Amino acid sequence: MMYQIPSEEYQEYYETYVKHVNGQDPLARLADGEKQLTEWYTGKSEEQLLYRYEEGKWTPKEVLGHIIDAERLFAYRAFRISRGDQTPLAGFDQDPYIPAGRFNERTLDHLMEEYQAVRLSTRKMMEALHEDQLPLVGNANGVEISLRAQLAIIAGHELHHLQILEERYQ
Repeated sequence: MMYQIPSEEYQEYYETYVKHVNGQDPLARLADGEKQLTEWYTGKSEEQLLYRYEEGKWTPKEVLGHIIDAERLFAYRAFRISRGDQTPLAGFDQDPYIPAGRFNERTLDHLMEEYQAVRLSTRKMMEALHEDQLPLVGNANGVEISLRAQLAIIAGHELHHLQILEERYQ
């Protein structure tokens, strides 16, 4: 499923994520992202996992928790759009999710197991979609978004955070 996503199919805010995937197969990018993310976290000490490169920034555990939370939310949006649901979907403020998730108190193994479970669910949903569903449009956070754009956002969001992990936490 390779496709270009016209910019009018998503809010400009999401360009940061879409650019990582546009013109590519989002399912393949999910597989790439999963491999890269697993490799990045492998062998990290607890000290490294709790490191903040700046006051107020997330730790790598919190970044992983955020990736999990966001994928759940983005996949739910994609699911609803794929079913033709026109009910407007609320946005979400990511900041309260971090302390509520208590990611720093959890083991990396637990976080990785949760990540893999969410990823498997997302992949299975995406594999079941048909190309004629991709142009379907829903409303999320007060703006229209296509299913194909939402799928790209799922994959691109993770790749965006992987780039930050590699640049700021290595």
